[in-house]
Amino acid sequence: MSRQILFAVEVTHNIASRWAELEPAISAVLTHCFKTSQACPNVQYAVLLLYPPTRPGEQTRCVPSGMTAEPTLIKHWLQNVPLHTAPLGNVTLLDGLLAAARGTPWDENAASRHIVLVTNTAPCPLPDAEFTRLDSSAIWAPVPDELAMAGIALSIISPREIEPLLHLQSACDKARGLSPLVRAADSPDVPFVLLEEELFPGG
Repeated sequence: MSRQILFAVEVTHNIASRWAELEPAISAVLTHCFKTSQACPNVQYAVLLLYPPTRPGEQTRCVPSGMTAEPTLIKHWLQNVPLHTAPLGNVTLLDGLLAAARGTPWDENAASRHIVLVTNTAPCPLPDAEFTRLDSSAIWAPVPDELAMAGIALSIISPREIEPLLHLQSACDKARGLSPLVRAADSPDVPFVLLEEELFPGG
């Protein structure tokens, strides 16, 4: 079975200031993916960079890489995210997730798709979403349903526990009928990580 794993990375000053804390968690996830890929050798990786809009009214800019099956290349991409030029401003995470759900940059023949969202930003509902409680799936619409329809699971790596991220990931799980594997930080110095079990098949 072919698998594709997309690292969607926020590129802002907000995350650049915490990147040193995130690198060990990203490296650990990659290492585990590489080890468990022995049970599923057809694994490809990609990076989707999420930049803040440059002008009012614009959406988050999404810059995808190509897919690669080379572990050294995906490690190189993640180690060289252009954080030294990371702009001020905020990304709309749901814009990035919608871009991924709608085909950026997946192979349509992949049997399993997974997003690992790397962020230090609280997600905000899209303008047309129903205004309700953060723990309601409706407030994150249409992202959970579109990810589910595309067969995409969502995991999250953040330098801190951000409550809206928990609710977003829970809504995505609910849309797919999944239960998350939660790995919460025991210390504020340790990144907060939510990983779907299917990210590590046979692991």
